[in-house]
Amino acid sequence: MPVKHTKELWEKPPHTEMKHEILRRYLQAWLPILSSFNQRIAIIDGFAGPGEYIDPENPDNRLPGSPLIIMETILNHILRNSFGEILILFIEDNGVFAHHLEHLLTKRYPLSSLGNIRYQVIKGEFATTVKEILDDLSSHNATMAPCFAFIDPFGPRGIPMDLIAQFMNHPFSEVLINYPYDPINRRLKEPKYENCLDQFFGCPNWRHIRHETLPSVRKEELLELYLKQLNSIGGVGYTLPFEMLDQKNRTAYFLVFGTKHLKGLDEMKKVMWKISPTGDFQFSDYVYNKNKLNEGQLILFPPQPDYNDLAKSIWDHFKGKKVGVENIINWVILHTRYCSIHVRKALGIIEEIWKIRKWDAGKPYLRKKQFPERIIVEFLGDQEEAPY
Repeated sequence: MPVKHTKELWEKPPHTEMKHEILRRYLQAWLPILSSFNQRIAIIDGFAGPGEYIDPENPDNRLPGSPLIIMETILNHILRNSFGEILILFIEDNGVFAHHLEHLLTKRYPLSSLGNIRYQVIKGEFATTVKEILDDLSSHNATMAPCFAFIDPFGPRGIPMDLIAQFMNHPFSEVLINYPYDPINRRLKEPKYENCLDQFFGCPNWRHIRHETLPSVRKEELLELYLKQLNSIGGVGYTLPFEMLDQKNRTAYFLVFGTKHLKGLDEMKKVMWKISPTGDFQFSDYVYNKNKLNEGQLILFPPQPDYNDLAKSIWDHFKGKKVGVENIINWVILHTRYCSIHVRKALGIIEEIWKIRKWDAGKPYLRKKQFPERIIVEFLGDQEEAPY
């Protein structure tokens, strides 16, 4: 069934709920990390919408949109009292949505009661508004406070790659972007959208991909191009996509996270593993609704990370070498789908079935299944295969 909506509010499908869960969980981790060494941080919610949705299971109920998710995450955070100043900009071009959002926020969160938290609803285009802010900072030779931008458009219009590059030019900027694959795919061969897509990708190279006849290959190559452009032009050091599928199990969009910092990449990986415990970084409305029909059935083997797979990857890469646990963790974050919390269990598997030595300040470290970051692990031997 299509998503229902009124003049101001839309129903909230499951994949939107999961998108907001990713946003909420990441902000929970991001806020204390950045606040610990900055007196001021900022959050931008681009294409903020009206702030709430219709509950598809009960049309009389309202479910929170991203603005309420952001506000509640800050206000309910266990470490809120340790935060410095937090500035939040909600940007929305639709006048009806912006009015609804401003009324909603003012009613729920009067500024006089928020202390160090300030917010503003800006009725305007996302790209124009953010560019004015960035140009003003540049004219004063100023650096932006650490800023997380949630950019969630309905299509590719209004989020040009050069704007992302200008935003990411500031050292502590991060983005979570709705890469709108389905709208892009449907418009690839329409001449009137060529300029829009040139700006979105920051290059015309997508035009070669539009002639690819295999949908799966076309999807993969378009996403790969966007991630590459974020890295090379956008100044994003690390990217991480998460695929959202609709009620017909078709790709609707990807959430693409971008950061310059390994810590940020690791924290977002932890979040995505929570949402997708098999590590495929994917959520499907179709599968979700199908599972709801089977609620109450016993799940004998709940999904979990494949620690044997990670153990094999670590062994294959480090066999015959001596390397610190911290370096192993960094390699896993950068070069595998796993994150830091998975590494020690994988190292424990290697320790059980193969021969390694552990060193602490040049002395043997004999505690089994213990891998503090300070120790050195020696992967003995030069065997061709991992031992399983």
